[in-house]
Amino acid sequence: MNISIAKNYSYPDFSNLSQEILEQKFKLLKEEKEFVNAREKHNRLGFAVLMKTFSFLGYFVTDLNKVPISMVTHLAVQLSLEPDTVKRYNKLTSVKKYHVQLIKKYYGINLFDAECKKLLYDWLLQQYRITSDHNNIVKGCIQKIRNEHWELPAISYIESIVNDALESTNQEFYTHFEKVLSSKQKSMINELVRPLQEKQKKSELSLLKLIPGKPTIITLNAQIKLYNKLKEFEIGKDIMKNISVQKIESFAHQGKKYNIKILRGFSASKRHAIISCFIYKNMKDTFDNIVHTLIKKVRVIHNKADKKFRENLGRYSENTKKNMKDYNILSNKISKSYDEPKILHKEIITFKTKEEFEKVIVETSQYVYERSDTYRYLLGELSSLRRFSQRVLKIAQLSCEPEHMHLLEMVELVRKKWKNKNTKVRITEEFKKSIESKWHEYIFPENKDFDWRYFEIYVISTAATALKSGDLWIEGSSEYGSLQEHLLSDEDWEKIKPEFLKELKLPFDYEKIIQRFNTNLDEALTRFNKGIKGNRYVNTNDGKLRISPLDRADVPKYIPSLKYKILDYIGDVNLTDMLIDVQLQTNFCSNFRHMGGWIKNISQTSNERLLGALHSLGCNLGPAQTSKSTKFGEMQIINARNAYLSERNLRNANNQIVNLFMQLRMAKIWGDATSVSADGRQITISSKNLLASWNAKYHSTGGMLYTHVSDMYIAIYSQLIDCGVYEAQFILDPIFNVDNKIEIKPNKLHADTHGQTELMFGFCTLLGIKLMPRMKNISQYELYKPDASSDYNSIEEIIDGKIDWSKIYVALDQMLRLCASIRYGLVRSSLILKKLTSYRKANRIYDGFRELGKAARTIYIFEYASSKELRRMVQLACNKSEMWHNFQKFMYFGQSGELRINDLAEQKESTTALELVCNIAAYWNAVKIKEAVQHLKEKGENFKDEDIKFITPLITSHINRFGRFDFDIEKRKKQINDSS
Repeated sequence: MNISIAKNYSYPDFSNLSQEILEQKFKLLKEEKEFVNAREKHNRLGFAVLMKTFSFLGYFVTDLNKVPISMVTHLAVQLSLEPDTVKRYNKLTSVKKYHVQLIKKYYGINLFDAECKKLLYDWLLQQYRITSDHNNIVKGCIQKIRNEHWELPAISYIESIVNDALESTNQEFYTHFEKVLSSKQKSMINELVRPLQEKQKKSELSLLKLIPGKPTIITLNAQIKLYNKLKEFEIGKDIMKNISVQKIESFAHQGKKYNIKILRGFSASKRHAIISCFIYKNMKDTFDNIVHTLIKKVRVIHNKADKKFRENLGRYSENTKKNMKDYNILSNKISKSYDEPKILHKEIITFKTKEEFEKVIVETSQYVYERSDTYRYLLGELSSLRRFSQRVLKIAQLSCEPEHMHLLEMVELVRKKWKNKNTKVRITEEFKKSIESKWHEYIFPENKDFDWRYFEIYVISTAATALKSGDLWIEGSSEYGSLQEHLLSDEDWEKIKPEFLKELKLPFDYEKIIQRFNTNLDEALTRFNKGIKGNRYVNTNDGKLRISPLDRADVPKYIPSLKYKILDYIGDVNLTDMLIDVQLQTNFCSNFRHMGGWIKNISQTSNERLLGALHSLGCNLGPAQTSKSTKFGEMQIINARNAYLSERNLRNANNQIVNLFMQLRMAKIWGDATSVSADGRQITISSKNLLASWNAKYHSTGGMLYTHVSDMYIAIYSQLIDCGVYEAQFILDPIFNVDNKIEIKPNKLHADTHGQTELMFGFCTLLGIKLMPRMKNISQYELYKPDASSDYNSIEEIIDGKIDWSKIYVALDQMLRLCASIRYGLVRSSLILKKLTSYRKANRIYDGFRELGKAARTIYIFEYASSKELRRMVQLACNKSEMWHNFQKFMYFGQSGELRINDLAEQKESTTALELVCNIAAYWNAVKIKEAVQHLKEKGENFKDEDIKFITPLITSHINRFGRFDFDIEKRKKQINDSS
């Protein structure tokens, strides 16, 4: 397959030059003005244009006719000159050459010579030892040249240096594996790619690419068998020493996608490197799958026990509720009539017989007892739970900190008992204290000293939770390994602490930080106390804070008519034509570089095939269906998807479209890109999948597509997560994800009810993010004041407690260190939040975040209640997320919107491709809305620019998704030219 790669990197130009950039970048500083005024008057403007364009672009524009007239005019006004004088200057070739030398000297620009090339090449080698992200390295290379004040050479010259560096670092890796792998290991790797023998349906390599199914004992056994097979290759940390995670992932991705025929065609050293990385990463992923299967099985068993409890309870709950009501009425009358025996006697007679009265007592007691007795239903699942845990804990090497050693000891005790049933359990007071009190009545029943069955369930359940929280970790696991491996070291933290606190605008003294939080809370309560009487939307009469619903937003009456006129101007369009149009404008397909880093000749046919593969993947059509509706064959689509549409490439393309969208003037009417709304929607997934879970809200099995939507209506990031997890764990991932290279990072974060927890508020406070969720049922949230002595008059009745600042102080250093590790990209925020939300009992860091969150949430609740504008902004942000969900559903129409791929990596590729297709459509709509608005104004239509905010770019009524599509770029070019 001859796919070509165009470029999405280039030197800066004048495209999308907004008024803001014009005013900022082309303002003459005082010293620059003096430098310009030293020229002859008739040359001043041309000299200024030459100088400021070089300052902005990094290279000289020798033909000043290519400079936008708006920029020339802007400089002319500053110099009090006529813009036309630049035309004469443009003809003075020798004068411009002389001025170029003066400007280079003024800005300190050095010639890009052999020494510069050597320095740049060494820098590139360092970059390629870390990552293989070619496009971003080229962009970084251009930026480095500008930062070093070197003259920019031709793009083709930079590309040649970059490609040489890539080839050199790849050879380093190939040589490394040739040295560290033994002859036995090389032989085993070569055996994986040998030609298939007669009657052999699958290669040995394909057998190592087993996809895990739903959490059953069959899946677990298959994954353990795979893990043991991968372990035989003995490719561990010693072999991968000094190789970055990104490089391992890049080579492992190739090992997964390439078939044995292609791998046999590579040199032995390259083949050994690729397959070694694949085996190493697959072994870690398989081990994580094994542990995840156990954790999920524990959750499923607890859910089943709870379901059985509720079913049994429902059989008699109606009669019991009635009896409880009668019993409560009687109890009240007895207490009131205790001194009146005659009245008391009449009330008891209403039960007719003693037996009826005793029945009420028994049923009432049973009802209350059963409501707190779900653990008894776990006994029926013990044998299944034991089978799972025996297999997992047999191969897991557990570790923990000293304070959690009792967990490890209990696990070891269970392991010994499994090996030898006669193992005795020594019950001491210390042993009892180490077990959570809510389990005591089951493990230590009254008529029996010790119940091993419940103890076994307790240990397995607790171990699963401890693995999630990080109280226990497993050697050799990525997801369930030690958290300390991902955090800043003590030495690095001390070095980076001043910079981190400066970024957060916090003092270096921790006591002053606490005092600032204290003052902020006091000021918020004082402000609310003063303004509450004049706020008709707020009510505190019943001791609870309540707010009235928002008034309906004022929408101009002509908006529906305006929307119709805009759609009429745009006309109907094929979804595939939208992809082609945006490709012609932005060349986003240049992000789809071959996974092996190959450089191909550019061809239009190649881009057409890439667009066909993107349409197939993003709309969930599948290769077979795509072959029926396009000119491409099924294998062409499969090969294009496997080789080019990796998750990283799709993410890079998304970043490019998002950054271009945010530069559109039209987009600035919808928002300023500083806030995002996070929300998830269920996406149906095959139940034969480790990710799939039952969702109680949607009453179906699937996953959750969790998306962050900018206030400009564009999605900055989406990710596929488990339905059974807490959504807010992933709320910060896009902001601090190193792969999410959007130019404007949001600092305000909206969410629905899942973002309201104290933990989330505390976390965001120390990350410099303003968390602004929708506060549904605001009266149920507890409010706090700085200390017990504070008095806030009229709102004192709604305050529930005070902040314990000591809990924050003792944990503040660890809290800040943890947040710095996230902010600087050492660890995913979702991994930290998942562990924090899984803590089984009080934890110093967890308590610190919660206490800080209590203060932060109280401040926000008072802001939220005080300002209807804030509530409307939050409501609008949440509405944008809902609109995006509908937009996604419209685009993801293939296979009834069901994700039928079982491989997790391919699932992520599919959902990232969906995000890209949606962003492309939103970008196309925004550009067309801008054209329509301009056209309508030229026709004399009268409307305000700001009213366009009521018209979203997420419109779909004009988009045709169905039919046969040719993906003919030349034909589309002709159509565009004819229409213009």
